[in-house]
Amino acid sequence: MEQLIVGTSTDQARLMSSSQAHADRLLVDILRQVGNNVSRVIAIAVGNEPNEAASAVSPPTMLRAIRNLQVAIRNSQVAAHVMVTTPLTGGVVQDSYPPEAARLDAPWVEVLRAVDFVMVNWFPYFAARGNLALLPAALGEDPSLPWRYPPDVDRRAVWNAAHANASFGVQQAASMLDMMLHATKFALAKAGIEPGAGRVVVGETGWPTSGWDRLATTNNSRTYYENLLSGRMLSRCHDDVAVVLFEL
Repeated sequence: MEQLIVGTSTDQARLMSSSQAHADRLLVDILRQVGNNVSRVIAIAVGNEPNEAASAVSPPTMLRAIRNLQVAIRNSQVAAHVMVTTPLTGGVVQDSYPPEAARLDAPWVEVLRAVDFVMVNWFPYFAARGNLALLPAALGEDPSLPWRYPPDVDRRAVWNAAHANASFGVQQAASMLDMMLHATKFALAKAGIEPGAGRVVVGETGWPTSGWDRLATTNNSRTYYENLLSGRMLSRCHDDVAVVLFEL
């Protein structure tokens, strides 16, 4: 069955933060719009990249909005299965290389504790724009990335005890997106937030076909999406991560 994540605007997030009544009304509006498809709605995304300067929604505002919406959902007779998240930019993960050094941007930790699953938008394209040498890794075409998982022979630097099993295998990061996901999970684990099965989603990732710079080509975009869809870009410890494709 096709699943849906319903988005809400930054303005709606601010309204929801202001009172429980606003959150209740927004949920009623969403349920009316989805109609008989409510069973397909798995989550509501509160705002869009609130940690981006252009959005400028404070963490306390987002936290109130999320909690008010969660209360509205718990009180609903037909939407109790719906989860709540907020899509954040990759900037919420600080010091992301090497991945085991990653940490969460401190003001957003409580927001990430409150959501039902973590959604981060990752775009290797922007890293390649800043350093052309990273283009093969960004496209998932680099067979010699400089980081291997796990990063120590004693298998201490893992975010989940299950990954410390020797049968998991020492494997190379498959792409820059792969390393970004490793960094996300390490950062969450350091903050005491479980990054296990179904807890992390890539809310947006993609590659532009034109209009940005010389890296924005149809061929590069095709390569990125084909490598991602083929499974070559993510190591198997990320099999639990859903990825949403996005056209820049």
